Amino acid sequence: MLGLLCAKCRAIITEPRYMTQIGTTGLMASHSVLVHRMRRLPVEGEVLVHRGMRVSPETIVARAELPGPVRVVPIAQPLGVPADRTLSFMTVPINSSVRQGDLLAKRSTLWGRLTSEVRAPVAGTVESVSSVTGQLVLRAPPKCVEVAAYLDGVVTRVLTGEGVVVSSRAALIQGIFGVGGETWGRLCVLDDDAPVIGPEHRGSIVVVPGRIAAATIQAALTAGAGALLGASVHDVDLCGWLGYELGGGVTGSEKAGLTLIVTEGFGDLRMSRRTCDLLRQLNGRTASVNGATQIRAGVQRPEVLVSHVSDVPCDGVDDSLLAELAAAPSDESPSASVANGDPIERLCVGLRVRLIRAPRFGAEGVVEELPPRPQKLATEAVVRVAVVRLTDGTVVRTPRANIEWLGEG
Repeated sequence: MLGLLCAKCRAIITEPRYMTQIGTTGLMASHSVLVHRMRRLPVEGEVLVHRGMRVSPETIVARAELPGPVRVVPIAQPLGVPADRTLSFMTVPINSSVRQGDLLAKRSTLWGRLTSEVRAPVAGTVESVSSVTGQLVLRAPPKCVEVAAYLDGVVTRVLTGEGVVVSSRAALIQGIFGVGGETWGRLCVLDDDAPVIGPEHRGSIVVVPGRIAAATIQAALTAGAGALLGASVHDVDLCGWLGYELGGGVTGSEKAGLTLIVTEGFGDLRMSRRTCDLLRQLNGRTASVNGATQIRAGVQRPEVLVSHVSDVPCDGVDDSLLAELAAAPSDESPSASVANGDPIERLCVGLRVRLIRAPRFGAEGVVEELPPRPQKLATEAVVRVAVVRLTDGTVVRTPRANIEWLGEG
């Protein structure tokens, strides 16, 4: 029986039809995909837009009020009275609004010559007074929470009291790592050799084709740039900017004054030619950026979105466009869904790939051969390999798991 199982395993391992499906998919860099983004309130509130309405990134689509924090104010103790008599010394009724410093309770003794007072430490509403503890509960004013559309697109779904789904056909570039939350602005691609960031980049999404240095981060902060997109970054520069080391596998909530995204990784790497060319084509357009990264279950990648829905009137869209945008299903995850994008590539001869392991990490090339049987490497591992001709003409033999697909050659 064991020999039969081993024979079946060998047949499966060496069967050619399984060979073409082995490899690592790359980050998406597409000129046109259909995207949906869920815009949801943290608590029940009011939706301000309707289905079919054209929205821009800054459009407020939903609003809610979060209850303010509670402040417990001692009354009986400062006045020197029993807790069950607290209400008789109150100067304001329950449910009344007070300003900071307003008189809450007062007690006079010795025919009015001695007076004890309790004043409101903060503005708020008198929610309750306890005759057991002798304390007053003061609730601060509610905090207004607004959710912006984030994406230039069309509202394709309305969740009553919760939020909306905004859909658009857009260019999508995914990063490998990011820091900071959502922002949007004009996309500005800088020169390869001498990237200079100045006051003219205030609020912009600045693209550096190479490594993001510490000086570049500081220049972007000084200029007031909205986001910084580059090929790579040194961990020392990243930690020096944030002031601490990142951990936990989730980013996006940092308050560092800037959203930062890298497309290749850590170290000194150049941006993929495909990604760089696409960004140059989109230079000057309005981009929506989110640096949130999650490497746990429910993987989320940082993204740059440039919408193509720019000629749609703000008061609505025709049924055919709405039907197209609403065609792909959307979920309720923070990044929602990407649909109708580039088809999933299968590893084949002629496919453009990039090596993702040392010693030629980041090198790009074209697949020239896919040997059908596993081969023994210098490390003595027996694995399926691919023969890749790099852009400098060098031919390398590498495990298929050590390459990612960049598109057709």
